[in-house]
Amino acid sequence: MNRLYTIATSDTLRNIFFFALALGSLYVIAHAFGDEKLRALVHDAGPWGWLVLIAAKASTMIFAPLSGGLLYPLAGSLYGFWTGWLLVVIGDFIGGTVTFWISRIWGRALTERFLGNDTAFLTRALELMGSLRGFLVARVMMISLPELATYAAGLTKINYIPFVIIHVCVGLIPSSILVATGGYIVEGNWYGTGLTLGAMSLIGAAATYTFMRANGIDLLSPEVLEGRVAKDIDK
Repeated sequence: MNRLYTIATSDTLRNIFFFALALGSLYVIAHAFGDEKLRALVHDAGPWGWLVLIAAKASTMIFAPLSGGLLYPLAGSLYGFWTGWLLVVIGDFIGGTVTFWISRIWGRALTERFLGNDTAFLTRALELMGSLRGFLVARVMMISLPELATYAAGLTKINYIPFVIIHVCVGLIPSSILVATGGYIVEGNWYGTGLTLGAMSLIGAAATYTFMRANGIDLLSPEVLEGRVAKDIDK
């Protein structure tokens, strides 16, 4: 479990880095070109812009090392909340469907090739997914790494319809918050930006809590409070 804990930490830090980079880039671009010019450019792209964003979002789930954190605020800044939100939700739906059937049809060997270094998480997810309730727990626990839960689900006996309903529904709230963040940054609304980032921090804390509980770790134990969980998690 020590390796699992290390992967969780590194993946979380990677996602935070890319998300911070995305927010900073959006701020610079928005103030360099202006939000009206950006949205006019997107309007000129028409449906092709929608397709590119959907395909990009789906690909970040299929190829696990890619981070999709950039695309949520980007969608909100370019398309506004409702259109941007709908596009990333469609991308998540397609990506989840593709990853589910890749692992369902071709098995674990091919799945591990797509996941790269995240196979320890795959093993842990499979241990949890004995039922739909188990998949729900795994999906929440890995809310910042949805591709791991969806790939793992394809290796179980979970039916596709309940799988995709849970997958999409769990992702609705964080998707909404992240898309809204992009719109707030472009508009220069720092109050709204602060609220959305605070909300995402709460969701991240809840996911961490679920991860710790699923691995039998007492959050109030001396080991956790003193920061020794990384050493003791595999005992």
